[in-house]
Amino acid sequence: MREYDENEGLLLALNNYTYAFLKQNLFSYAWDYLAKNVWVHILMRPLQEKNNASSDLIFSVLAGIYNKKDLPYLYAYIEITYNSLAMFQDELPFQISAHLDSDFESGVNDILSRFNTGLTLCSGYIIEGLDIVARQGIETALEVTDPASKSIRTALNAISINGSQDADLCIREAACAVEYTIKERMNVNTLSDGTKKLIKENINNGGKNIHGVLLKSLERFYDYTSDTARHAATKQLTIEEAHLALGLSAAWVNFLRKFLPEKSEDGNP
Repeated sequence: MREYDENEGLLLALNNYTYAFLKQNLFSYAWDYLAKNVWVHILMRPLQEKNNASSDLIFSVLAGIYNKKDLPYLYAYIEITYNSLAMFQDELPFQISAHLDSDFESGVNDILSRFNTGLTLCSGYIIEGLDIVARQGIETALEVTDPASKSIRTALNAISINGSQDADLCIREAACAVEYTIKERMNVNTLSDGTKKLIKENINNGGKNIHGVLLKSLERFYDYTSDTARHAATKQLTIEEAHLALGLSAAWVNFLRKFLPEKSEDGNP
């Protein structure tokens, strides 16, 4: 069995916080959704075999993780809890459900920071080494539901400590998020077509346009992803590069959403 003696305090703090949060904020009609996720993704059991009472399962599995001193499984349990909160809160009364996922995330991150883990819970994924500015940009980008957000979420999952740690996939999906935003709002075929159109037509928002050098930096970022993750990589990509690419992607997506008008029903910006 793997030992985590040096993390005993962290394990206890996260376990107690998760237990208390669920006891305070989960209700009988919401337990079943979380219990199904725990059964399938933590216990790795076929859903049709589940016969435990949902509340008993939720807390017995959490207790079992603590008794085994299994911090990686606790991290996985925390990710599943966040994503379950995010999914079912839309079905609960607003006064009960509002911000359950972000409240849970904030509490977890306070503990991770207090124990100097270098980890952060970002929109349901525990990431190592992600700075707070990048995290805030990513979470802002995910507030909109569209293919760009889907790509950003896939990128996050790729570098989660419980994911594949696939820097190539993270960078590739990060580039796709920016490209989708440009293509969708500019009605063009490629990101390069979009930046050229921005320069040529001097498209502006409230009398302001995007400086050509800034657009060139976006093109260079996209060229970098073409030379590496999106096509044949010439060198091994690192998680640190993935963090940078994902942070830049989220920042560009947020900026372009504000700057470029959404397409109208006739397909034009």
